[in-house]
Amino acid sequence: MVAVPINSRDEAFADYLYADDRQNRLFGLLRSPDATSRLAAAGVGGISPSFDDMQTHVARPDGAAMSNYRMGPGRTLRQGAERNEGAAEVEFRIDGSVRVFCGRLSDALGRGESTVQMLFDDLLLTYVVRTLTLVQAIAEITGHFGESDLGLGANGLSGVRSYKANDTFHDGTQYSVDDYRRTTTTSYPELTKSIGAVTERLVGSLLRTLGSHHLYSPLFIDADLPGD
Repeated sequence: MVAVPINSRDEAFADYLYADDRQNRLFGLLRSPDATSRLAAAGVGGISPSFDDMQTHVARPDGAAMSNYRMGPGRTLRQGAERNEGAAEVEFRIDGSVRVFCGRLSDALGRGESTVQMLFDDLLLTYVVRTLTLVQAIAEITGHFGESDLGLGANGLSGVRSYKANDTFHDGTQYSVDDYRRTTTTSYPELTKSIGAVTERLVGSLLRTLGSHHLYSPLFIDADLPGD
């Protein structure tokens, strides 16, 4: 997922990124209590890799990243990690833009002919909600209270089913294409009052197709969540 502020100052976030205590500051942003309470109210969480795992600070051109233990320097995998599953990081840039990567959106569950590729709906929603709260927090730090472009992409989805729908004995639909992509534009006022509407625009179509959207309705109804 990516978030890019529109018409922000080129180095609006630089002082924050290069402060002496930058690692602690960035880790604090990742652990937003607003996001934690929002997700908890909807019963979402418990699947790794989580934002709490991203404790390694890595310098990047025009910014920095907070990565988990599976990520190596320069967006590489640690030695011994054959696949990117479980790798995760959030990259911050000096203009206030954010790039979020998660290598484990789905996994094969079961054995033999009964093996099914399951999409972890909770993990997807956790990353979307936490990224949106990051965008809001960075706007407050940089003073950019205008609009931001958002993009969400996932691949390798052909044949996946919803883990949530399966786990709660609801009928789910197998996804039939490999990629899912959505873009939208939001604003600071919308993120402070209607983050559920932004979440809906980004993931609503995917979850409706998989048959799990109704299981997460509290995340899309802003008035029912703490802090609204």
